[in-house]
Amino acid sequence: RHCSIEQVGKGYWQIRDGQWDVENRMWKDSMNGTYVNSDSVTQNGRLLKSGDIITLGDVKLKLES
Repeated sequence: RHCSIEQVGKGYWQIRDGQWDVENRMWKDSMNGTYVNSDSVTQNGRLLKSGDIITLGDVKLKLES
């Protein structure tokens, strides 16, 4: 439950920290945070672009188009 990645348009993706909790009908932030290029991501989200480095806990992912 680190983050949510959502398509927000043709070819556009957004990452948001945490996930929607269906049972409690509220957004729940992750415990350790979500980072893109070392910048913290909030539940408001951030658009992703090719070359971004996503950090979730001790895992790093590189986004490539």
